[in-house]
Amino acid sequence: MGCADYRDADRIPALPSVRNNLGDLSAALTDPRLLGLPPDNCVVVADTDEPTTVATTLACVAEAALDSLILYLTGHGMVAQDGGLVIATRHTDPRWPEFSGLRYSWVREALRRSPARRTVVIVDCCFSGRAISAMAGPDGLLLGGLDVGGAYVLTSTTSNSTALAPEGARHTAFTGSLLRVLRQGIPGAPPFLRLSDIYEATRKEMLLSGSPQPTQMGTNNIGDLALVRNAAHAPDGGPPAPAQTPAAPSATVPRTPPDQTTLISTRIWITGYDGLSPLARLDANIALINVIDAAARGAGLDSGSWRRQPRQDGELVTFPKSPAGSDALLRMLAILPSVLAENDRDRPRASWLRLLAVVDEFPATGGGADSPSALDSVPGMWGAGSAEVRVQVLLSHRFWRDARGGAVATRFEGMQDVTLPYPGSPGGFGLWESV
Repeated sequence: MGCADYRDADRIPALPSVRNNLGDLSAALTDPRLLGLPPDNCVVVADTDEPTTVATTLACVAEAALDSLILYLTGHGMVAQDGGLVIATRHTDPRWPEFSGLRYSWVREALRRSPARRTVVIVDCCFSGRAISAMAGPDGLLLGGLDVGGAYVLTSTTSNSTALAPEGARHTAFTGSLLRVLRQGIPGAPPFLRLSDIYEATRKEMLLSGSPQPTQMGTNNIGDLALVRNAAHAPDGGPPAPAQTPAAPSATVPRTPPDQTTLISTRIWITGYDGLSPLARLDANIALINVIDAAARGAGLDSGSWRRQPRQDGELVTFPKSPAGSDALLRMLAILPSVLAENDRDRPRASWLRLLAVVDEFPATGGGADSPSALDSVPGMWGAGSAEVRVQVLLSHRFWRDARGGAVATRFEGMQDVTLPYPGSPGGFGLWESV
């Protein structure tokens, strides 16, 4: 929400960068490579005449948010006679901002009434630090009065400082820095950026540029909430797993040579992914990365022998086609259920992962393993299975006939034949399930 143009242009100058702030932040949050918020769930309110219209819209959106609510406010900030923060709308009169602008106390009340479990508020305007004071009062979100998983406020400056909007710049200083962190990521950070990571990186960038310093406050460790994918994260790296799995005897799988013609590809889907909220999807993606990396360590694999690439609803794991590569893949998949159970030990049952892993072979070049359509058709052909099944593994017969000897029989006892109309994989799949 924000306003770029004002009726009293002599006393409230236009802020053209606000319009860019709103459009570009909306694009970043709906980008499937970052948060992937459905566009219909992202409401942009720009250049509204009356503050009551903004407040009513916010109240309706807040009331509809059940899991997570992210609110971004930008524009001219003013101080009311009682010291409260007011954000100017198009018809705000600077002589009486508390009677003609969006009072932050209204914002606080709309958030208090929201059923959302998590609330994230980002305010980019002069004196925006007063939003933290308002939220931290006796009736505020940060010290009580809201039964949520956490409340977090990030502001562009302190209670008594002005924000910076460089003339001719596409964005205000704070939102420009925030967008660069979201879009470019943080080198060396985990695959998903927490609110605290985003704050610290934005603060450092603004410090280096001589801009006013942002402030933050939160409850219930919500600063650890993963908000977006880290655009700078190496796809074959990952954060430490939450639990260590006893390592199997070390085995080295050859790195893929330049002329390698075939890759063994494992596509691992999170079952029920589309039914999760955006932040629940991020939580599931983080857990899956931890599980895969722990399974690789438990199988004794070195980091150069396999590759993990992110997919919106799971991960793609590839190995070079070789006896050692096949064996390494089978060991990783066989240990997956035990690592998954360990990962979910302290998680509520409602957030336990259920996985579908599909294995096939593809050319290393020419649209094989990296092609979005290579394995993406399988879930539509395959049911989710019973609620008790946590892991399903489908081995294509093209792969199975080369590796179906002792390794498959020993690690995947009870594998059964299933037939799917999957192009290029005659004979169907071998199915193995684990509860």
